[in-house]
Amino acid sequence: MIPALLALCAHPDAWGADAFLIEAGGKQPRVAVAADGTVTVAYAIGTALKTRSSTDGGASYAEAVTVGEIPKLMVGMRRGPQIAAGATAVVVAGIGSDGDMLAWRSADRGASWSGPTRINDQPSAAREGLFALAAGKGDAIWSVWLDLREAKTRVYASRSDDGGQKWAANRLIYASPEGSVCECCQPTIAADGEGSVGIMWRNHLAGARDMYLSFSRDGGSTFSPAKKLGSGTWKLAGCPMDGGDVDVAGRRAQMAWRRDNDLYAVSSQDPTKEIALGPGRNPTVAMVGDSVVRAWQRDQEIVVARDAQPAVSVGRGSYPTLAASSTKASSCFLAWEADDGARVMPITP
Repeated sequence: MIPALLALCAHPDAWGADAFLIEAGGKQPRVAVAADGTVTVAYAIGTALKTRSSTDGGASYAEAVTVGEIPKLMVGMRRGPQIAAGATAVVVAGIGSDGDMLAWRSADRGASWSGPTRINDQPSAAREGLFALAAGKGDAIWSVWLDLREAKTRVYASRSDDGGQKWAANRLIYASPEGSVCECCQPTIAADGEGSVGIMWRNHLAGARDMYLSFSRDGGSTFSPAKKLGSGTWKLAGCPMDGGDVDVAGRRAQMAWRRDNDLYAVSSQDPTKEIALGPGRNPTVAMVGDSVVRAWQRDQEIVVARDAQPAVSVGRGSYPTLAASSTKASSCFLAWEADDGARVMPITP
C-alpha cells in the first residue's frame, strides 16, 4: 500500500500530516511537478490566479504568489487555473467570461511571472471555460480546450515550443460528425519527454457520451484518428460535466473516466479492456515509475489507489488532480478542493 497513506487507514476522516493547506478558500487547485522536483500548485482566489511552490519535496511551500488577475475568472466544475511545468518554465493559464485563454510563465520556479499571452487565436473561442495544459518534449507546452469558434463545440489545441512565450496557430483536433462533442466536460491532455501526446475528450455520437482518445508519437506533428475507449457505452441526454483524465509516459497512456455512476480505466496497450474502479466521479490518473496511481471523488471523500490495491480515503473534498515528475520515479502529488480550501499531499509508491 502507498506508505504515505498507511497512517490514514486507521483514521480515514483525518487529514494526516501529509495534507498541506495551500490556502484557505482556495478553489480548483492543480499541481505540476517539474523535472528538478519542484512542486507548484495553482489555484484561484476570487479573480486571482495564485501559486505556491516547494523545492523540498512538499515538506514546505514558499509564500503564495499572485500570477495575475482575470476579470470574471471562470471557476468551478473543472473550470479554473491550469498548470504545466516544462523544461525551462512553468505555465499557468485561466479563462474569463470573455472566453479568452490567458497564460503566464515563470522561469524562476514560480517566484515571478510574466504575461499574459492569449492562447486562442480567435477571440472568445474558449468561452466554455474548459481546458487543460501539459508539458511535452523539450520546451513544449500544450493546451487543449473546448472551442466554439464555429458555433459547435469542437476540440482544439495549441503548442508553445518556447515554454509559453509564444503559441502556435490553433489546431482542430476533433469535430464530431454530429456537430458537437460533449459540451460541458473538460478535455484532458498529457505528454512526455519522448514526443508522445494524448488528448482525451467526451464525445457525443448517436446519443452516447463516451470517451475518445487521439494519440501522437511524433511530438504532435500528427495525431491518430479518434478512438473510443472502453467496451461499454453511456446513452445520456445531457452532459455529465465529468471529463476524466489521461496520463502519458514512456510512449504509453493511462486513462480514467466516469460512465453513469461508476468509474473505469484502460491503458493504451488495450484501450477496450476496462478496469472497473467502482462508484465515483472526477477521476485523475498518474503514471509513477512502474505503477499507476488513481484518485477520485467517492461521495464527499477523496480516495487514492495504486495499481489494483484497494482505494484509501485521504479526506473530504472534490475535484482531485494528480501529477508526477517525468524524471523522478517517486515524485507524485495529489491536490484537491477541500472543505477548508486548496490542499496538496505527496503520494509515494
